[in-house]
Amino acid sequence: MRLLDFIRRLRFLATSLALIACSTSISYSASPNEHTVMIVNANVVTGDGRDILENRAVTIIGQKIVSIDRMDSVKIPLTTEVIDAQNSYLLPGFIDTHVHIGLGPVGLNMEGEEPILYSSPSDTIADQTLNTLLKYGVTTARDPGGSSKITIAAKRRLDARKIAGPKLFVAGDIIDTARFDNLAATVATENDVRAEVTRQVEAGVDWIKLYTGLSKEMVAAGIDEAHKHGAKVTGHLHETTWTEASTLGIDSIVHIIPGSSELLPLDKRAEYEASILGKATFMLKWFEDADFTSPEINEMIVALRKNNVSIDPTLVIFHAMAFGDGEAYFNNPALDQVSPELIENWRSMFNFNFGWTPEDFEYAKSVWPRVEEFTRLLHRSGVHLTVGTDANNPWVVPGESFHTELELLVQAGISERDVVTLATKNGAELLGVIDSVGTISPEKQADLVLVKSNPYEDIRSTRKIIWVMQNGEIQ
Repeated sequence: MRLLDFIRRLRFLATSLALIACSTSISYSASPNEHTVMIVNANVVTGDGRDILENRAVTIIGQKIVSIDRMDSVKIPLTTEVIDAQNSYLLPGFIDTHVHIGLGPVGLNMEGEEPILYSSPSDTIADQTLNTLLKYGVTTARDPGGSSKITIAAKRRLDARKIAGPKLFVAGDIIDTARFDNLAATVATENDVRAEVTRQVEAGVDWIKLYTGLSKEMVAAGIDEAHKHGAKVTGHLHETTWTEASTLGIDSIVHIIPGSSELLPLDKRAEYEASILGKATFMLKWFEDADFTSPEINEMIVALRKNNVSIDPTLVIFHAMAFGDGEAYFNNPALDQVSPELIENWRSMFNFNFGWTPEDFEYAKSVWPRVEEFTRLLHRSGVHLTVGTDANNPWVVPGESFHTELELLVQAGISERDVVTLATKNGAELLGVIDSVGTISPEKQADLVLVKSNPYEDIRSTRKIIWVMQNGEIQ
């Protein structure tokens, strides 16, 4: 054995013995070439709702966390790289469960007298979005619907480490009865749905996205076919109720708005259905008309909870709509990180507030407390919630909007402690990766975010990022 190899092995053995002696560490078989890092003087926010572990040392070998120790009991091996957290707060990497990574400008073409919406997605927007997400602490993300070509290609570039960004789970083209070029796969029958699901799974998606125009039978076909292929299903629903979709076995539902008139009192349904043909204010009108104590809503909540259906509310996209007459969104300094072609598109054409009057904005703001009440109701009823943003839709900046979403969830009446859990552990549970990310504990991947102050005292602390670590390396 060469002398250099012998010395390396001795050093690694010394490191391993020191870790075993001073902590409740896992048994970890590491290569002598794996780098050892110890983050010292850290207040550890584990992500599962437990009290903060104050003044700890977190040891990482390679890409894995191997121990969390009290500072007064730890010994630091000479060969270990030390990162001093200086009493800052260490959290699991954030998980955004709703980002449209490559969504490009939206436009309108005319085919005869028929208007056809289209999107112009791009790899460039996708790469920029992924890089920005990581800078804001998002180390895992889900794209719940976009051009299959764009989303799958981005996932492969990430897996090959050709670009920097969060670990990515993707859906492909949304499946709907309406046409939306470069975004939707248009179907007319249950067999069409099954065929499209099969095509997307074979192409490499992780999730299937079912959309508003699908009947209950089509949704059932989509869920059944996806599960046969080992893919999960999310839905933005309208024709099918949340109750029906939950009973059919859907895995998650996006957006806080159930949308279906069947969940409203009988005397409100016709008026609500008529409002759908008008402005985007109809999405908020649902909350004005809903009775949150009704049998329909109670049945829906029971079905969501019983079938472990997860909801990502995406409050920020609707807040940007309701408060779109102010400057908080369209003069947001973070817009500098968004593709100029998207911003121009939002200003000139693709904007949910087009046609709104001052009265429309006042109405939307007056209904907002009902949105918060419904969000609070779902959480307190034990419905599984995650944090999603709908980023790259108008005024929703990738990464930055994640922290706005956290703040809106707290404003809705969910505690800071619970919101951190939604942003970490719950996201990992939804994506099926809780064994590797989502909390800080031995055996987990070293995807971490260090922030200056305590997020349990002020959720805005999540914006005060000192550094982001992914796979054991500071980005």
